[in-house]
Amino acid sequence: MSPNQQSRFHLTARPNRRTFLGGALAGGAVLLGGATLVGCGSGSTAGTRAASAGPQKKGGTLRLALFNDGPGSIDPHLQSVTNDACRAVNAHDYLAYRKLGTSEVEYRLAESITSNATGDVWTVKLRDGVVSHQGKKLSADDVIYSIKRMFSLAGSPSNAMLGFIDPKGVVKKDDLTVVFNLPAPYAEFIYPMMTVTSVIVPDGYDPKTNPDGFGPFKISKYEAASLTVYDRFDDYYGQVAWVDQVRASEITDPQARLNALIGGQVDYSDVPAEQVKVYESNAAYNLVTNKTGGFRPIAMNCQVSPYDQVAVRQALRLLVDRDQLVTQAFNGSATAASDLHSPHDPDFRSDLVRTQDIDQAKSLLKQAGYEDLQVELFTAEFAPGVTATTQVFAEQAKAAGVDVKITTLQTNAYFGDRYLTYPLSMSSWSEPPSYLAQVAFSDLKASTFKETHFEDAEFESLYKQANRQMDDAKRGDLKGQMQEIQFERGGYIIPAFINNVDAYTTNVVGAVESTDGYPMGFHYNQLSLA
Repeated sequence: MSPNQQSRFHLTARPNRRTFLGGALAGGAVLLGGATLVGCGSGSTAGTRAASAGPQKKGGTLRLALFNDGPGSIDPHLQSVTNDACRAVNAHDYLAYRKLGTSEVEYRLAESITSNATGDVWTVKLRDGVVSHQGKKLSADDVIYSIKRMFSLAGSPSNAMLGFIDPKGVVKKDDLTVVFNLPAPYAEFIYPMMTVTSVIVPDGYDPKTNPDGFGPFKISKYEAASLTVYDRFDDYYGQVAWVDQVRASEITDPQARLNALIGGQVDYSDVPAEQVKVYESNAAYNLVTNKTGGFRPIAMNCQVSPYDQVAVRQALRLLVDRDQLVTQAFNGSATAASDLHSPHDPDFRSDLVRTQDIDQAKSLLKQAGYEDLQVELFTAEFAPGVTATTQVFAEQAKAAGVDVKITTLQTNAYFGDRYLTYPLSMSSWSEPPSYLAQVAFSDLKASTFKETHFEDAEFESLYKQANRQMDDAKRGDLKGQMQEIQFERGGYIIPAFINNVDAYTTNVVGAVESTDGYPMGFHYNQLSLA
């Protein structure tokens, strides 16, 4: 890619882990770090009965019932639960983000993002005329402040994605231009900027003393783990919200959320997989099925016996009947996967397919000296479908003589001091904006969320080469080699990509399918009331 070539990045203009459970915690499905799924693999999906189409008009209050996944934080750089991401997307903004309804890149606060020939200097040209809720004009100072703030906050999940940046190398060229001088080339610079934690806030932002933002809504009321009220920001540079206000109530029990929808207290709720078919036949609600690249993996700790043996990891992967798991754990509202993440990445290896093979699994276990393997699978009810996945896996494992003991903990305890030390554990991720972004989160020796502790010198070497390779085709080949390694000896069992199903009352206008794993794509400014 030449310095002036924009390539596919210029399309349409004890770490805290729970925020990266993403849409999984938000309802019918699934973290951030890899890419997004459309039509990969097999498996049935719920049909979409689209929300009412235009004309859209201004006014009214949109009422939402969202999953309550913990107290979280109103600070966008200290996200810890799904609804933190919701607040970040609506009250703040990004240099670039995933275009709603697609897996394409869309410029937001940035007008352009370009690199030099070697990919170690990136120039961000900001959109002119953007103002914050308090009337501050967007400038290079805001970007520099935001980047430094992400690195300065202990526990900020942004560090997982932006570790390739040296904050000292982020400099102001002029009021609307920022130059990122990187310590080493990073070809896919734009994708980490698209993760939900990479929020650009006004210079001097503080959630307590200066809660300013560049987003389409201003937060007028915040009750942790209970309620967030958003008021429309009329001077937003993009799509100004149609509704006057959004009231997002957080409710833990899925039946209580649905009861609120049925009873007319809210206009939206997610639909658990087991109830999708009931709502498909109810004309009082419109359904939108979001086919995401979110996934509920089983993480094998590659540094702990017996999972330190490749043969054991291969055997456990071969135990899974993926189509059956899609049916039994997700009521068909998912798509079979083959232990690789990021299906929306342009270089996703859809040709690498794994199916159940009990005889081969037995042979591999015998080869490794584990003919009568007994394992303990740690989990918590932190996302819909997690419990069902563990149960289906345990039942399927019996065919090879593998005894799976399921140990269920409270969610807070699960993500406590023992997190990242479990030999075998459940997890959940919504789809990140690219394959290499997910790798940075979870698959490297230096990753923040090392659930599998997969440490492979060849894999890491290919990762570094891919980051330096500015030619799309050559980088794609390197990413393909990385996926082959993960397929053969990686630490994740990824049986399926999960659908999110959103249910709306028929007076909601403007809902579209989203691919990022979050309910409604979290873009409330797109919705209106008839």
